[in-house]
Amino acid sequence: MKIPLVTFTHIFHVGDLEGEPAIHDASHEGKCLSVSIHPEEWAEIAQLGGGETYRLERDTPLLLVDCHRIKKPQMAEIMKQAESIGLVSPLTMWKSWTSDESGEWCFSLYGSKIEADAANEETEKEEGNPGVSPTEEFAASPALNSYWHARNTDPTRQMSPFEVRDAVLAFAVEHTTALDGLWWQDDYDPAGLSAPRGGLFQRTLQGLRRDSEDVDVGDIPDGGPKVGQLDLTKLTAALVAANTAPSFPFKLPGEAVPVAIAGEVLVK
Repeated sequence: MKIPLVTFTHIFHVGDLEGEPAIHDASHEGKCLSVSIHPEEWAEIAQLGGGETYRLERDTPLLLVDCHRIKKPQMAEIMKQAESIGLVSPLTMWKSWTSDESGEWCFSLYGSKIEADAANEETEKEEGNPGVSPTEEFAASPALNSYWHARNTDPTRQMSPFEVRDAVLAFAVEHTTALDGLWWQDDYDPAGLSAPRGGLFQRTLQGLRRDSEDVDVGDIPDGGPKVGQLDLTKLTAALVAANTAPSFPFKLPGEAVPVAIAGEVLVK
């Protein structure tokens, strides 16, 4: 499968790279090291006051999967393969919609129609409300949850369905390719708490030069598009291999346990 990539000559991280890998409560980038091309903006968005700004680079460009440019049929095939090896289980959830300050509609996911209907009561008569509807999502298996939350203070915390596709993609890319991480070309809107962001695998970090002295944050790298390959047939072997690593308490295919999720999980 051909997947879209983006390349960077260098990239930035705000935090501490001198000690052990950081442990945090939660991160949109899961187990990956959070990086960006707008470090000052992300320091404010993520409230990273006091953190060092690092410029990370090497002699060859960084290659990251351009997540937003992956086509829906491609992602569907990746999720189908993940389900077949026990990384995820299908899960029906319910959407309930609300409008934000700008008048745009956004939804929350609920584990039951009763909960979604209750959340929809205040806005159900508003013009443009799409109403309550079922949606097919995925629940992460213990294997995937352990992988994605490897750097969390609570590695047993069940991930939101909004995180599952990113976690599957990260697992597939890290274990079946030599690529460096993932990239999300989010809108540049610091006031709306949004800016492009990425996540580097720990194996990539080990081979990078780190500079935190007089870092020029205005030297924004150009992201050049490329295309790479993802071999989904290697996923099962990757899961089996990862199960032998002491730092990842994976369960093998067939032992994955679907997780029942109740209540509101996230607003998007």
